[in-house]
Amino acid sequence: MKVQEVIRDHVYETARDQTRHSLVLLHPTEQLGHGEESRYSALAERGVTTVLEMHVPQVALVAQHIGHNPPMSLVVNADAKLIRAKDGEVVYTLSLERKWGYREFLAWGANSAQDFRDELTSMSMYLANEILGKVFSSDLLPPREPPPPAPTGENDAVQTEDRGTDQSTPRE
Repeated sequence: MKVQEVIRDHVYETARDQTRHSLVLLHPTEQLGHGEESRYSALAERGVTTVLEMHVPQVALVAQHIGHNPPMSLVVNADAKLIRAKDGEVVYTLSLERKWGYREFLAWGANSAQDFRDELTSMSMYLANEILGKVFSSDLLPPREPPPPAPTGENDAVQTEDRGTDQSTPRE
């Protein structure tokens, strides 16, 4: 499993489905290395306003102490940078380190490392959602198009849900 690709794909798919921002997933050959941000100007010429770079520099099982079959946690570090395409200026950076799971070393490898793969998938989704929440819930991105006007008129329908005999206001 390639954690960086799982995180990237989840961020892209979720943001595409839940925001009004126009998103383009760059092919790995279009992604830039360190110090090459100015090359994003070519993307700006194609209408791209911002670029979200993500990098996963570490995925490791880290022992809680030294010994035979020590308890270990899955540790994943993820970095994200939001870059303005027209001039390459970094407008936001984010570095995350998360520890996940707690098992003895041999348990991580049991059943062809199924627990490890499951935790890695869960961790990847969690990190992707955390990146999405930080980047898309802020004013870091250019303004979106205004939402369509709310429906008006007599034929508007409002869907309600019967919640039984509880008369309290439902929480969302």
